[in-house]
Amino acid sequence: MAIKIIKTLSPTDPSKKVISVDFKLDDNGDGITRIQDTFTFAVSKDSTGVFKVGKDIEKFSGIKESDVIKQVKEGKDRPEDAIIYGLTNMMNGGKDVYMWINATRYTGMTKKYGSISAMIEVLSHESTHLARILFVRAIAKKKNLNLTNEDWIKYNYGAGAYNWPSFGEINDKNKLIQISEETFANVVGLIAQEISKPFIDMMKKYLPKEELINNK
Repeated sequence: MAIKIIKTLSPTDPSKKVISVDFKLDDNGDGITRIQDTFTFAVSKDSTGVFKVGKDIEKFSGIKESDVIKQVKEGKDRPEDAIIYGLTNMMNGGKDVYMWINATRYTGMTKKYGSISAMIEVLSHESTHLARILFVRAIAKKKNLNLTNEDWIKYNYGAGAYNWPSFGEINDKNKLIQISEETFANVVGLIAQEISKPFIDMMKKYLPKEELINNK
């Protein structure tokens, strides 16, 4: 199983990377034995930064950029609390996927819990969302759906449009359970494990060296 950075989007800003995923998986009854995809991994100073990751962030998240800009100007994005702490979703018309984290809020969490505990929490949380998207895209690919637009997002996978496959015990009773819990958990753990190093590298811009790896 492998995950690697294939491109740092800006030489002057290492806080945005395109990451390639290639997971070879055991078949635990769901028929999913490989996930090959890419996603953009980004960190920004405050909540307005997520809208710079790509196009259609507002469309797919349902969060209005104008509202976020207004609230940031009002001082509502702080280390103790944030408008958006992390977000993982689709962008660019449904063609691409991103994981984004608010650096200011993360620094607040490191002060409260230490960076190791804070990193485990935020990366495991966002990796869960990312894993679900990557699994759905893998299922869509097997069905020869178009991954360059919204076709795979709107497709009826067994319980109506916009009802995505989920994970659990594979059986014939629930048509949406198409991902085994064990396989899903493996991928969540692998994503969180493998993106921890690039995340630490990206946070060097926002945290002193001695605070990058510590715990309370």
